[in-house]
Amino acid sequence: MIQKAANLSDHEIYAILNMGQDYAIFVAEKDAQKTLQIIRKNKFKALDAGVVEKGKRQVVVKPKNIVFRAETLNLR
Repeated sequence: MIQKAANLSDHEIYAILNMGQDYAIFVAEKDAQKTLQIIRKNKFKALDAGVVEKGKRQVVVKPKNIVFRAETLNLR
């Protein structure tokens, strides 16, 4: 609703808002499912948001084809 009213692109709305993500927990891939089970068992919502890979400092939102490069990852 906000995105449409403000006529913002997917890239810009993702840059402005945290898109509902409150916290991030980084665990080894082998521990991801167990971690999700523990969080959900304690009545919190959780999702597997992706992986951390060696390489360029960037965030890729694959479903939206959005890439935030290193120089754009600062607080706005």
